[in-house]
Amino acid sequence: MQSEPSLIFSLVTGSLAMFVVIIMLIAPFKIAKKAGYGLGTTVLFYIPILNIFVYWIFAFSEWPIEKEIAQLEGENKPQQ
Repeated sequence: MQSEPSLIFSLVTGSLAMFVVIIMLIAPFKIAKKAGYGLGTTVLFYIPILNIFVYWIFAFSEWPIEKEIAQLEGENKPQQ
C-alpha cells in the first residue's frame, strides 16, 4: 500500500494528466468547427503522421467559412 503523500501525488498528477488530454482532444475539434470543417477533419488530427499533413493543409488552404464569406460578399455587391 502506498503512503499518503505518494497517493496524493499520484491523484494530483493523474488528474492533471487527464485534464491536459481532454484539452488536447477538444481544441482541434473547436478549431475545425469554427473554420467550417466537419467531424471527419477533426478525426484526421488524431492519426499519427497524417496529422502533420492535415495541419499543413488546414493552415494553407482556403477554409469553408472563407468561401462562404466570399460568396456572401459577392451577392451583396451593388450592381452597376
